[in-house]
Amino acid sequence: MSISPSTLYYTAALLHAATIPKHTLVGLNKIAPASATITGDQHAVTKKLITPTWLHTNVFLATFVLLNLKWAKSGGPATFEEKVIVWVQAVAGAWVGLKYYQAKMYVGLGVLWGAAGATTAAMLLQEAM
Repeated sequence: MSISPSTLYYTAALLHAATIPKHTLVGLNKIAPASATITGDQHAVTKKLITPTWLHTNVFLATFVLLNLKWAKSGGPATFEEKVIVWVQAVAGAWVGLKYYQAKMYVGLGVLWGAAGATTAAMLLQEAM
């Protein structure tokens, strides 16, 4: 039994979509309170930007939901730029995933390694066909 590239793209889209609510809750319940403990002028800008930047990551998660849905229907990344997006996501997901793994925050690995891996595998499978 083999798995189709479109199934992998749909899986990646689901993993990205499922991450958005959890990512939002972590931002509001963990990141915001932690950033509120930062004192002094030295880190004032960081204090103001940590939570909005964390929450802005949801834009990228939503973008990857939409791209993976598109690729599931259209046969995968077609342009050079789309293929670069897949590889950048794979490399960044591997690096950030390693940081999450080291911090024992395993729940993030579903999207960082799982979704990125599914998208990359789907693209490579399609190129091999």
